[in-house]
Amino acid sequence: MVGRDTARAQYIKVNTQPMEINFEVSKKEIGQIGRCVTKSVWSQPENRRIKYILQTLNLIFWIPIGFFAAWSFSKSEEFGSLILYGMVLVMGVMYLYRFIEKKLINLLPNDPGPSLGPLKLTADEQGITVAGTGSKTITEWGGVKQIVRISDYILIFIDRQMAHYVPVSAFENENKVAEFINELESFRKSHTT
Repeated sequence: MVGRDTARAQYIKVNTQPMEINFEVSKKEIGQIGRCVTKSVWSQPENRRIKYILQTLNLIFWIPIGFFAAWSFSKSEEFGSLILYGMVLVMGVMYLYRFIEKKLINLLPNDPGPSLGPLKLTADEQGITVAGTGSKTITEWGGVKQIVRISDYILIFIDRQMAHYVPVSAFENENKVAEFINELESFRKSHTT
């Protein structure tokens, strides 16, 4: 299997019959799935300009703070130390985000549901159906905006920021992953006008 061992899967494909894939998602994977969706959203051409503007604003914010901190060290050790401690505190909070995220995800219940536990994705003439414990989501092909692979996940976007996901580890090898994506794309193209 490719990728993680947490996703157990069986991939079934028959020429014109529905495609089905059964997989399992653990709560440890939820944070990574969110980051993959965010990465994909920011890599879309219509969002690149906004991304670069935000990065520029970030630089505009941090560069003067760095110069001010350097200047304050040359004038007064006490004031410079205070600025340095403040910068370290802000950066520490920023870089500890993933640690905090993991702790928050651990607070989620272990019970399977619409996003956790065993899931089944079916692609057929009507669209994509994702069924979990006690839930079922049906998306017609006209509602599928984009199908992409980011890192260890295949994301099927149904909105600019919402996606169904399938772990790559659900497939035997990379050829099966590419075949699955191609089949989804051909379903989407043949059922949308």
